[in-house]
Amino acid sequence: ALSRQHQQPYYQANALNLLANVYLQQQRWDSARHYARASLTVAARQRIDWLMRINLFYLGLERQYQQQPDAAITYFRRALAQPYEQPNLTEQKD
Repeated sequence: ALSRQHQQPYYQANALNLLANVYLQQQRWDSARHYARASLTVAARQRIDWLMRINLFYLGLERQYQQQPDAAITYFRRALAQPYEQPNLTEQKD
């Protein structure tokens, strides 16, 4: 991916998250889970708290749609436990 080539993990995490979102909307659960986990990994490494919360929320939605309410609740609780950080959409976090 272009963002990986240019060492821009912040934008890579965002792109992966957008893919997860699209796949959730298309009800392509395996792909949604794959991209949400990938984005979560990059976001955690970069400490992008707000994006970690969104990915945990998406993973909770995916589990909910897969009729796994206990797993969904676990993801939702993990999302709520993340520190709150207002996203700065104009700056890249280094």
